Amino acid sequence: MKTVSNSPKESLKLYNTLSKEIEGFEPVTPGKVTIYNCGPTVHKVHTQIGNLRSYTFSDLVKRYFTYLGYETEHVIKITDVDDHTIAESAAEGIPLKEYTQKNFDDFVKQIGILNLIRPTYLPKVTDHVDDIVKDIKKLKELGYAYESNGSTYFSINKVENYGQLINLERQEALKKNAQGRMEDFSMEEKENTNDFCLWKAWTPEEGKVFWDTELGKGRPGWHVECSVISRKYLGETVDIHIGGISHIFPHHTNEIAISEAITHRRFVNYWLHHDYLIVEGKKMSKEDGTFYTLNDVLSRGYHPSVLRYVLLKTHYRQPLNFTWRAMEEVKTALAKIIRFLLWLDGVKNEKENKYSVSTDIKTCNEDFMKGMNNDLNFSEAMGSIFDFISNVNKQGEIINQKQAKEVYDFIMSIDSVLGFVDPAYKDYIQRLDKLIGANELKSVISKRLKAREDKEFNLADELGKQITAAGIRYTDSKDGSSYLEIAES
Repeated sequence: MKTVSNSPKESLKLYNTLSKEIEGFEPVTPGKVTIYNCGPTVHKVHTQIGNLRSYTFSDLVKRYFTYLGYETEHVIKITDVDDHTIAESAAEGIPLKEYTQKNFDDFVKQIGILNLIRPTYLPKVTDHVDDIVKDIKKLKELGYAYESNGSTYFSINKVENYGQLINLERQEALKKNAQGRMEDFSMEEKENTNDFCLWKAWTPEEGKVFWDTELGKGRPGWHVECSVISRKYLGETVDIHIGGISHIFPHHTNEIAISEAITHRRFVNYWLHHDYLIVEGKKMSKEDGTFYTLNDVLSRGYHPSVLRYVLLKTHYRQPLNFTWRAMEEVKTALAKIIRFLLWLDGVKNEKENKYSVSTDIKTCNEDFMKGMNNDLNFSEAMGSIFDFISNVNKQGEIINQKQAKEVYDFIMSIDSVLGFVDPAYKDYIQRLDKLIGANELKSVISKRLKAREDKEFNLADELGKQITAAGIRYTDSKDGSSYLEIAES
């Protein structure tokens, strides 16, 4: 949807993990922004709600840049080969490709349910092995990589500023490998315990999962996958790279090392890292019954928009404490917006008035953008929306149809950023219409409105009883308009 007049793009400021500072945003290419997001490994549990925070946040970033008028290119990389997928596909007795495709399809379905705009590209690692091999060979030629016992490793000693993303020098953390992605290699194979794997030699335990290449029989390492795929689709320098703080080291640190060793250019201009999602103040735990997926949330009767709102509500650089109480609070807040839209849809008044709806819209838009431009402060931006709703509600006795439509259209233009109002409202209207149809109330509703218009209030009250008996509330205004809502909501 086309936006209302917006403030200058240059006012957007983002916290950059690389510089540890708030910086004004400047794209590599004027009018265009490239966004890379570490995506899921499509194994058994590929999208618990902590993962969904990452993808929902990247969707918000993309939507806001679109609202500002930028062209966006967005990549979410799909890891479809690693220790987990190999082991799980073997346990189920089906080929790796078939196993991961099933989980990939489920991932796409889930981001659709949450109303995430499908990324420009969803590249799979297994479709890019040739590209990965080519870059590993280049790293070997440049002296950054070496072979040992059939595997290929990146030598971090060859990189002068290795660890710049978290200002590492020789901390103990450097001795960790890539978070269990390849746990079974021997430390003795490496020249330096801090070196990381680019190409993992095949072992019999991996069965038929391997690529026979110039590097030998094996498969890619995790870090090189993201480096190669991000540059292939978005160019040598990416505007924004999004991921969780747990990936700062070693994953993103190693992505930088690989990419800049090849290009000798800055790999990413703005690193945006979101904090962890916790549940009831603690780490998610299967043992405690607090390991939640999207299906767990939906099975409790919540609309996906409620979860989307919850995932965005806390500032991305703060831990998100997921609670069912927070879900209820957001459900109430969303219901307030839906009720506001129902009222706007029902306005019948056509009389002119002195209310300057354009002034309120302009103020709200500016305040909304002020919040979003402040390092994507979602709560501040949402505060402007609720202030706007309150101001418009005060004009309830005089607002006319034309003004109501302007307000409605503005809310929907803002929702091109939020992404949770329109789907929730459409679902609500469908449920309301279904309830009306099931109770054969369409003619009753029309007759009640006609009775009110003719000032036959006793008849209107009698007809109203039939409506409320079906679980529907009605609210009347002095101008003769009326709107309906589901009584249980």
